[in-house]
Amino acid sequence: MRALAVLGVNTGVGKTHVSTLILRGLRKVRDLDVLPFKPLESGVEAHGGVPQDAARLLKASGLAAALEDVCPWQLPRPVAPADELERLDLRVSLKDIQGAAESLLAKHATRYLLFEGAGGVLSPLTWKIDATDVATTLRAGVWLVAKDELGALSQIRTSLESLERRKLPVLGVILNRFTDEQSIEKGKNAAALQRLGISKVWTADQNQVAASVIAESSVWYRQG
Repeated sequence: MRALAVLGVNTGVGKTHVSTLILRGLRKVRDLDVLPFKPLESGVEAHGGVPQDAARLLKASGLAAALEDVCPWQLPRPVAPADELERLDLRVSLKDIQGAAESLLAKHATRYLLFEGAGGVLSPLTWKIDATDVATTLRAGVWLVAKDELGALSQIRTSLESLERRKLPVLGVILNRFTDEQSIEKGKNAAALQRLGISKVWTADQNQVAASVIAESSVWYRQG
């Protein structure tokens, strides 16, 4: 298995949007079939029982996987997965998540996985597991996603410190620019991060992610 993890500094920063852009870009890379994996998704009852984020990821991948394999734990209410698992009396271990990822890959004869977390870097998936635990188990390289807004610098630096403590390889930071974002001038956060010594910074917008992100992702998969 060779995996990438798309993690966010917070909820609502556009992890799924960035993940779909990466998956679409990777579809153009020859012999690189990347399966999306979002093991837990909350709030499916509001969408007719369909995990909307996982469905978007699967569509972007262009692969014919079963949605229940891409997202094996589909949780009804739009609350933290840990809360909803507890309410439903469901127990999900790190071994369970790893097994689900391995099963997904085995069914489609590929070794390339893109794992998307839920919430922020340290948001609990269960009361014992967060996305960094999953990323570590999958030996994933990490793309860290932040909304390109005022206040992002602290969130990014805090998240990077957490990832560094867990010895997770970070490919870079992706600043996701929302179409209505007016809190900060475009490019200002990227420049500030550079001045703070964080050099691996890329951007995403409504239609595409920086070409270097696709190139770096491809290299990561190929090096495995």
